Amino acid sequence: MFKLVKIKTEQFAIIESVFDESKEEIKFGFDFKFGLSSNKEIIIVSFKPAFIQDAPFLILEVSCFFEMKNPMLKEELIIDQDTARHLLMLTIGTARGVLHAKTENTPFNKFIIPTINLYKAIEEDIKFEAKT
Repeated sequence: MFKLVKIKTEQFAIIESVFDESKEEIKFGFDFKFGLSSNKEIIIVSFKPAFIQDAPFLILEVSCFFEMKNPMLKEELIIDQDTARHLLMLTIGTARGVLHAKTENTPFNKFIIPTINLYKAIEEDIKFEAKT
């Protein structure tokens, strides 16, 4: 149904001045979104994790572009929950690799994107309406 055709690092930042090594509590947050290319043939999945103390100190956003084998966008495109979770899981795995590569040989390499329960993150189908 789809294939991965492109990976893009949308943003990456280490804000060393915000990070305090003496503080033990580090929070992890994330956001994600699904998009559709203008030609309606590419599903774009973006994942944006952040490691936070008082403010984010490690920020990343990665997008994966998935080509649909048989685009069927007439009135609307519906990506069922299981497929949406699968595409997001692939994007999160890609983000882990990007984060590792970008932080390799730095003290920030110890921060790894944790496992995420995608059943709680995606609880309904993803819908795109056709625009004329």
